[in-house]
Amino acid sequence: MEIITFYDVPLVCGAAPAIGCGSRAKPLLMDLEQRTAIKEAWLNRAGTIVVIVWSGPARTEEVAKPVFERHEIPYTERRDDKQTAESFRSKGRWLRGAEVDRLSLEEARVIAETSVSAAARERLVSVE
Repeated sequence: MEIITFYDVPLVCGAAPAIGCGSRAKPLLMDLEQRTAIKEAWLNRAGTIVVIVWSGPARTEEVAKPVFERHEIPYTERRDDKQTAESFRSKGRWLRGAEVDRLSLEEARVIAETSVSAAARERLVSVE
């Protein structure tokens, strides 16, 4: 049986608040997965929950806490959240390490669309 811990985190993208911030989450996830006590680290698509799948017993205080602190990411452990546990690993809803780059691409698209439409309204650019 896998030992899994869920943490609330503030990794929502400022420019695209419906998704997580890939550039902020990626270093954290990659660093977590370099710890031998951690088998996998995931971020939900919304950027509000990090999941750690442990290689053995959960070791938040001595293993995960220093990594969260090094990346200056506050966290709160979620307890007995059956709904989140059941949705974990649902395709498209959870991302690991380099997969969060997809969130950065979405963020870039949102920023570009917002900037271009604002510039078009102000007639700073032409439709062509």
